[in-house]
Amino acid sequence: MKKIALTLVISALLSHATFAATEKTALGSAINLSNIGINYSLDDVFGTQFEFDVSKMANNAPVAMQIFWKSYSQHISDSSIWNTTSVGVSGIYDLTAISKLDKKFHPYAGLGLMSVSYSWAGMGPTQNYTGVNGGLYVTGGVRYNINPQIAADVNYNNFGGITVGANFNF
Repeated sequence: MKKIALTLVISALLSHATFAATEKTALGSAINLSNIGINYSLDDVFGTQFEFDVSKMANNAPVAMQIFWKSYSQHISDSSIWNTTSVGVSGIYDLTAISKLDKKFHPYAGLGLMSVSYSWAGMGPTQNYTGVNGGLYVTGGVRYNINPQIAADVNYNNFGGITVGANFNF
């Protein structure tokens, strides 16, 4: 699973050049990849996200679009595994403009949609099970800019609970 996330991060870093090359188009100049994040929750959920600055499309409001992937595996026994994976998109609003915090702190709130897939493999009456569900994704947290390229992120969301991570800025 960590190999998948690492592959996603490396792919995003390599594709950033593609996004930069298309900035001359009307849509390319309005949507820019601003950061890639890796996170881990206290509930053992591992995730990654790609955040795009869409403030130009929103009349310069401090908003971003986040595409995320989160995964949780629970090993019931040596031969039974329950996997839950979420993929989604959310709008993120940076609350820095209305907060009186140091400029290194960026509180934010987000709302979006997610698709959740479940799979079970192992012993029992249902030896293999897969299912899909979905719903509303809600998040809120604060980022702290360590330096211009890296920010620490602490948030709460309804898929992973309390989550900590790092965002790599472009």
